Amino acid sequence: MPAANWEHPCWYFFVDAASGTVRRFDASTPPRMLPELLEITHGRDNPPAGMSEESLAHYSEILRQLPKPAPTRGQAYAFIISGGADQSNNHIRYWNDCAFIYRTLVQYYGYAHDHIRVCMSDGTNPAVDRSDGTNSPTDLDGNGTPTSSTRPPCSTSARSSASWPRPSPQRPALHLHHRSWRPGVGSRLL
Repeated sequence: MPAANWEHPCWYFFVDAASGTVRRFDASTPPRMLPELLEITHGRDNPPAGMSEESLAHYSEILRQLPKPAPTRGQAYAFIISGGADQSNNHIRYWNDCAFIYRTLVQYYGYAHDHIRVCMSDGTNPAVDRSDGTNSPTDLDGNGTPTSSTRPPCSTSARSSASWPRPSPQRPALHLHHRSWRPGVGSRLL
């Protein structure tokens, strides 16, 4: 499943450099020692520098041209959660997913910025946190202003959202995260 977000079934093939012996391992998550491994395929997990921002700017332009739904979203709230287990598993596409949904909520549906809680990667920490050795940008909607964000576990963001109205058809809540494809195996984020 090229470029699929985890968790999903996969195979790892390890090639002994000296003998050429190939060993196959069945798995469903990235290997823990991923930063230590040498990939010998031509696959690309992260897009070239600037491609995400260019694609999202184009997406924002498309959103500006679309007719908007009726402006009844003043009481709508969303909680966006995403991020990798560690730096080597925090891929640019996770940030892209957050930026895509954030832009959709703000620029198309008219959500107020303060009605969206974001919990991703390392929040607004300027340290390197992504698998390509860069830091996740803090501006999710491209307006030049950092988006308020916390890092997992999302308890601070969840507590600050406690006063929000409960989800309903008029006040939907959004929760993005990875989950196991295996029955009975999940992830606890909050």
